[in-house]
Amino acid sequence: MAGPFVDNPLGLLIMKGSSKAEITHILNDDPMITSGAKTFEVATWVLANRGNKFMPPIPPPQNTQRGPQ
Repeated sequence: MAGPFVDNPLGLLIMKGSSKAEITHILNDDPMITSGAKTFEVATWVLANRGNKFMPPIPPPQNTQRGPQ
């Protein structure tokens, strides 16, 4: 899923991968990133769902990985 925010110049892209490094590698090959038109930040999202009673366990913070700035 992906798209821009209505009231913010940023957007959101949700990807599934085995690690932040894998997602960073994929995004670093994106033409919008390689051209310098966009940058990115990779963060871990914990999904709330019926299976965890909408109260997912929150893991400790990890270093956020960023794309070219």
